[in-house]
Amino acid sequence: MTLSAVIERQHFSSVGSTNDLALDAFRDGRIDPLWITADEQLDGKGRRGRNWVSPPGNFYGSLLLVDPAPSEALPQLAFVISLALHKALSRALPPDVQRQLTVKWPNDLLYDRKKIAGILMEATHLAGRTGIVIGCGINCTTSPVKAPYPVTNFIAEGQVISAEAVFDLFSAQVATVLSDWQAGHNFSSIREAWLQRASGVGEDITVRLNDRELEGRFTGLDAKGRLLLSHPENGTSVISAGDVFMLPLSDQAPEGH
Repeated sequence: MTLSAVIERQHFSSVGSTNDLALDAFRDGRIDPLWITADEQLDGKGRRGRNWVSPPGNFYGSLLLVDPAPSEALPQLAFVISLALHKALSRALPPDVQRQLTVKWPNDLLYDRKKIAGILMEATHLAGRTGIVIGCGINCTTSPVKAPYPVTNFIAEGQVISAEAVFDLFSAQVATVLSDWQAGHNFSSIREAWLQRASGVGEDITVRLNDRELEGRFTGLDAKGRLLLSHPENGTSVISAGDVFMLPLSDQAPEGH
């Protein structure tokens, strides 16, 4: 797929879910890339069926891509988009705090090890085509009061980044990184760039699966982007999907024997 330099954007003041509108556009016959953004969502979506609290002031947007790559490469888009978002937000931050921004497997962004952005991918098939919708929520001014993990927003961290500024930076970086990805033919460079910005590599983490939790050391990603979790006595687990929870740095076991 060749991305044009400018992708059409449809913006709304209030919607149920930007992902739903993007999926509807595909079902209605849309095949060109499309951004759907909104000032607020009344029924925002998070991973694993969770609700994404979506009051005005934050960024809410979804990108529709139709047949962007062979089916086996589509999961790589989580890394493509999170890398693009990291690059975009880094440009909006002062140099002395850019290191606080990291990516977390598989598709979150953290600021000072607290969640500040989330990405949700959904796919549907119609008439031999695959529509991929990548939704993104970024906490510019507010963040959830109750969450199963530490959360934050840019205002709370002393940074002022408007939702509109986020879109300008993010949409430009998405076009660039998608082009670099080459529809999955250049995932190795995307993976390397993602790991350079990743949180938790080399640390002890917990990965919550549907039916159990695993603990071990996050040692990297395999060639397909799956998380490698090392267990001192039981080898390495290769994980395709799950929720990662990191220990506070003060709780990490020291290196060495």
